[in-house]
Amino acid sequence: MPEQSVKLRITQVGGISGTVPLVALSRSDLNEAEARIMDDASRQLLQMAEAQSAAVPGAIGADIHGYHVEIENKDGQIRTLRLPYRRPQSRSVESGDINSIIARLQQLSPSGR
Repeated sequence: MPEQSVKLRITQVGGISGTVPLVALSRSDLNEAEARIMDDASRQLLQMAEAQSAAVPGAIGADIHGYHVEIENKDGQIRTLRLPYRRPQSRSVESGDINSIIARLQQLSPSGR
């Protein structure tokens, strides 16, 4: 069984808006079904980061819109990822693009309920 996420944070960085917290979830605040959604999203984000690292490097700069992702495991180890901004790919929240993942996770946060 893949490792479970204890905390998951996604922050929008760069661009005109600067730093904007989008998702801040803690497993202890979620029920079992919501925790599975968080774990699934964490796996998808890790896969996206792996695919991104294998791709051709993109633009670099403080004004480049992207996402800073932190995934903490039960041992307190934090994986930090940087994912580029992507325009929404579909209207379905089941899609694997970053915007759909963020929308699905925001529904789990206390402010999104």
